[in-house]
Amino acid sequence: MKLKLFFTTFLLIVSLQFSNMQVHAEADSYQSLEDYYEFFKNEYASFEQTFEEFSAGYYNQTPYLDEDQLKEYAHSVNDTYLTEEAEWLAKIPPLWSFNIGNSLDNITFEKKPEYGTYDLLNTVQPGDVIFEVNRADMVIRYLHHVMIVDDIVEETHMINGKEETFTYIRTIEATKGNFGAKSDGVVYGVLDDERFDYTNASILRVPEATVLQKQAAVLFMKSQLGKKYSALDIIGHRDRTFSRQSWYCSMLVWAAYMNATPDGSIDDLTPGDDPNFHGIDIESKDDLFESPTITPNDIKRSDKLEKISPSFPEHIDYIKNITWSGEGAPLQGEDFVFSPNSNLYYLENDYHFLAIDQNNQRPYTNKSLTLGRNANGNVVAQLDLFTNFALTDEAKQKYADKNIPVVPNGIELADIPNYVMNWINRYTQCSFDIVYSKDITTDSNHLRYNPTYSKIDQKAHPSYGYLVSQVVHTPPAFTQRKFDYTEN
Repeated sequence: MKLKLFFTTFLLIVSLQFSNMQVHAEADSYQSLEDYYEFFKNEYASFEQTFEEFSAGYYNQTPYLDEDQLKEYAHSVNDTYLTEEAEWLAKIPPLWSFNIGNSLDNITFEKKPEYGTYDLLNTVQPGDVIFEVNRADMVIRYLHHVMIVDDIVEETHMINGKEETFTYIRTIEATKGNFGAKSDGVVYGVLDDERFDYTNASILRVPEATVLQKQAAVLFMKSQLGKKYSALDIIGHRDRTFSRQSWYCSMLVWAAYMNATPDGSIDDLTPGDDPNFHGIDIESKDDLFESPTITPNDIKRSDKLEKISPSFPEHIDYIKNITWSGEGAPLQGEDFVFSPNSNLYYLENDYHFLAIDQNNQRPYTNKSLTLGRNANGNVVAQLDLFTNFALTDEAKQKYADKNIPVVPNGIELADIPNYVMNWINRYTQCSFDIVYSKDITTDSNHLRYNPTYSKIDQKAHPSYGYLVSQVVHTPPAFTQRKFDYTEN
């Protein structure tokens, strides 16, 4: 009887352990399903499936979650979108700034670099990695492009027969494309506002790298200038040595940081798994798509890099002391709510968007805001259907290219609320703010706000004490007031 009880208990324990292992395995696989979905959503412009549609595509062929079959499904989805996306991106014409030559003795400029939109000259640092979305190479079938910032320099060059002196951000990159008489390969390039927008770029920094290490990475890049561009050579693809004769963009950037040591020297021989290795491996280890190659996306996803947001030169902090949620809903009572993949922004907790038309000083207010491109690709900035903000002439010209996003890919999630506010103040014909008030009322979308005797002032939040923008009314005596009784 005791022996029977022992075996029954043993079988029950084994059964429970197996059940727990199965639950954990399914939970891990479900997480992987979400990870793959997030990858596709961020990677492919043409990927418009919801998570429910994506997961249903898997469950329709396999009723249970299995890691190997999930990988097979993900690879089939990836193959469907990869070629189409690469073909589309490869058709985007190159800019002059992609390649200005492979020697400082013969670099050429077609026009003066532009830095009026973003504060790139004060944001970017030598050694930063620049990731560009709107680039592709059909020969080796990978998307996007990466490069390293060489320096921020002031130089004099001939542009269209005229001598110009200017400051610009110089890059080093391995590139292939139709650049007229210029040869491809490892070359100098220029990063400016035009290119930042055109390629939907991101600034990535290696925070653990010392200043000397960044200098060594740049020095290695310089040592490879003039070498040929190569497609992936699978046999020797991990060759990061100085003597290598050809490169593709992500392999060169990876090698530069692998070879750079904290004391500023270059070590291109010590293996990455050797105790004496002191470089930085900036290739992602998430293994969503196991590949013998190093792609630009592998570098962008690396936990060795952090995204640095560019700002406007006249950047103003509009959301000081205002909490935000990037989940599309307030999770813990946040004030500013948005989703990174949406054009909609919302305010909670007695906060309001306040827009004042600069042409007639009429005020408008709402709890929601739309900023982005509509189905036709046109820029829309509005509080509601009846309150559209007129764009400046600069904005109409700059955003006429429908491929340029209103909120660039390179804006860090935490910086999106401020970027949106600064964008509207720069590119629309209105002044814009976030105000706190418990007594704001509207009539036909007009705020109870008269510019002649109302102003925005910093006053203490009634609950938390910190300063927030509030509408302060100081109306004149009744006999001095003038009302427009026929308004609207």
